[in-house]
Amino acid sequence: MAAAAPVSGRSPRSRWGRWGAGVVALVLAAAAFTYLLTPYAVLRDWYLGLTPNLYRAATWPRDFFTPAAKAQGNWFCLGGLALLAAAVFWWARPPWQLVFFQEEASADHSPGPKSPLVARADRPYLAGLLALAAGLWAWGAAHLPPAYDEVFSALYSAGSGSGFVAWSYYMLPNNHLLFNVLNGELFVWFAGPTTLLTTGRVLSGVAYVATVGVMYRTLVGLGRSRLLAAGLALLAAVQYPLWGFGCQARGYALYGLMHWLAVATLLGYWQRPTPGRRWGNAVAVAVGYATVPTFLFYHGAQLLAAASVQLRRRQLDQRFWWAQANALGAVYWFYLPALCFSGIKALSDNQYVRPRHGALTAFIRSAWPHFREYASYCFGTAGLGRGVGYALAGLPLVLLFWPRPGGRAGRPWPGRQLALLYALWLLVLLAATLALQRLVFPRNLVGLFSVGLVLGLLALGGL
Repeated sequence: MAAAAPVSGRSPRSRWGRWGAGVVALVLAAAAFTYLLTPYAVLRDWYLGLTPNLYRAATWPRDFFTPAAKAQGNWFCLGGLALLAAAVFWWARPPWQLVFFQEEASADHSPGPKSPLVARADRPYLAGLLALAAGLWAWGAAHLPPAYDEVFSALYSAGSGSGFVAWSYYMLPNNHLLFNVLNGELFVWFAGPTTLLTTGRVLSGVAYVATVGVMYRTLVGLGRSRLLAAGLALLAAVQYPLWGFGCQARGYALYGLMHWLAVATLLGYWQRPTPGRRWGNAVAVAVGYATVPTFLFYHGAQLLAAASVQLRRRQLDQRFWWAQANALGAVYWFYLPALCFSGIKALSDNQYVRPRHGALTAFIRSAWPHFREYASYCFGTAGLGRGVGYALAGLPLVLLFWPRPGGRAGRPWPGRQLALLYALWLLVLLAATLALQRLVFPRNLVGLFSVGLVLGLLALGGL
């Protein structure tokens, strides 16, 4: 085992970043200690006084913030303080990278010259795609009737009158905490609670349009022609789950965007491991979790794929794992208010995620008819049957064994790396389904479905 020399000296930007992180750590520690030292009754009365529009205020102390939840919250705060202490200790040490098997990092994996985020040749395609996506969103937002869940979240969460309530009150179906906080805090000053449905749809529309742009950029990075990348991105833009949720005031469009940002930064990091891509991926992961907790399915696959790639390269990228650990720590702190004021049961013991117990074979038999509908949900607007739909969804796995286009050697082909990520994503989803004995709602797979559609069409076209 060999270790690189410690980095000496720090840039002003790095020093300011550490000062900023230190201030944030102090604020978080003060908040945790305040919760720990404040009696239950005082916290209860303070929370009830945050807004006169608290959803089911009379039953909130009985169903959510109970004395038992306060006691559990104390332990969660202690856990958060332990994470802060570990982070401060670790950040104080200089970064390094460990290389195993006495193999040096090759030039193929070292950072190269910085390239622009959007090349000049991509701009006409990207501008046209974004304009078309904006038009698709505008038409859908104007014609789709409001759904119950988006109205509920707009009225009782984003429109509660308190950003902290939107952040910490985990009443179902309000499990899109970050989206509701953004909708309430960004627009409440010039739009009343009754119009937060419209502003929420605008927020989703921005995420939807951005997703189409990230798709295009990712496909170009796979080595596809710009015209083909634009065509595939446009086709994915009209995929019903992605487009439909892009027109609703719910968090699924932002959730889908974070999937694609995580995929794009991960593939980019594997090709050129820069700090920006490493930390960009960590931010996408943290925001994805903060939007909908089922981002866990993707992130589990990403961690497995990263481990596989590093084993193949015979190199442990400790900086990558440190960034992932920071992302998970940020997620813990983001959900800490909900854990402290709604209780762990609200997050882990509700009707959507509570594990079932019974014979696994019986669950498989009962779930199979519903599982078959995944293909219809993913490819329904194309009029494909279930068999054809599942064949298309399975085609990306062919890329794991397909020779690199043009027979070029050198850097690993990102198309195969994306297929590996997709395959592991499916395995994580299958394992979670069997372990919990619960089918995942198709809306939680909006990122998987869009990636599967694009990869399936690439494989179908013979690469």
